[in-house]
Amino acid sequence: TALGEDDERGVYGVDYMDVVSLDQVFSEIHPDVERIHLLKVDVETAEIEVINGAMATICNVIVERIVMEVEYLKPSHGLPIRCDFDRMADALVRMGYVLRGVKGEALDAGVGLDRLPHDVLFELGLFVDKTRTPA
Repeated sequence: TALGEDDERGVYGVDYMDVVSLDQVFSEIHPDVERIHLLKVDVETAEIEVINGAMATICNVIVERIVMEVEYLKPSHGLPIRCDFDRMADALVRMGYVLRGVKGEALDAGVGLDRLPHDVLFELGLFVDKTRTPA
């Protein structure tokens, strides 16, 4: 059954849930968190909403690394994109993050989104191992 088509159980592939921002989670539920070693974002084109909903957390808690799937943001997939990757990457870089591949290789967002790997890593500059060589 294709996404959104009816089957004997009802509409397949359509789910509804309450959504809270990471800022809500870390201010209301876990206010004592001072450090996040890894934040993994895999939300199928809603990356900017996650980052926007985590700005207070990113500014007030040490978030060492943010791994983000960017594959479905690429124009070659032809999906409706809500995330301007260049603007989001620029904001994170201005906050002290370095764009890298998940294996540690240096990346340049300026090469174009289609040339970036499936997942990227934004690593807080003070945690970047300058002696590490790409795998």
